[in-house]
Amino acid sequence: MKILIIALRSTNHSPSDFAPYLDSEAARAFDYMEEDFIRDIYSLRDGRGVIIVAEAESETSARAKMAELPLSKAGMLSCEYFPVKAYRVMKQAADLLRDKN
Repeated sequence: MKILIIALRSTNHSPSDFAPYLDSEAARAFDYMEEDFIRDIYSLRDGRGVIIVAEAESETSARAKMAELPLSKAGMLSCEYFPVKAYRVMKQAADLLRDKN
């Protein structure tokens, strides 16, 4: 199951509060990429957080994985989860293209 995760940094903490966690956060993110949990990750331009495209068995398992991140454990990261599926019009568009050929 694909899940879009919006992970935002806490606004109650200063950049210096985050500093001790960033190396271990990055290492865990790389581990998650190797495990194929994180499929894509994008930084928000304003630095408030990231958007993750994840692959998990369920939203519950995705939440459990994200809870293991150092910033989550420190209470410095909040996440929203959006399970997604293929856009429903894609098959119709493909059929239209096929009919034109």
